[in-house]
Amino acid sequence: MTNEEQPNLERLKHGLRDLRRLRPIAFGDIAALEDLRELAYNELQRRAGNALRLLHSDLVEMIAFDNVDVLKAVCDVVAE
Repeated sequence: MTNEEQPNLERLKHGLRDLRRLRPIAFGDIAALEDLRELAYNELQRRAGNALRLLHSDLVEMIAFDNVDVLKAVCDVVAE
């Protein structure tokens, strides 16, 4: 593990401790799995989908059919 990874590890452990304290059954579900990467990726996809639901349909269509530079739009808004 690199020195750069150490703060991330500590943040994750802190979050897992909170989960164990607040929702022990949910923590047990996570602890029982060997590899959480795919599940975490799916959760990111689900959350992004929830965020996209807040946009107007025409904007979602522009994104879906590659009619707009999404990365540029996001970067520009972040920079504002």
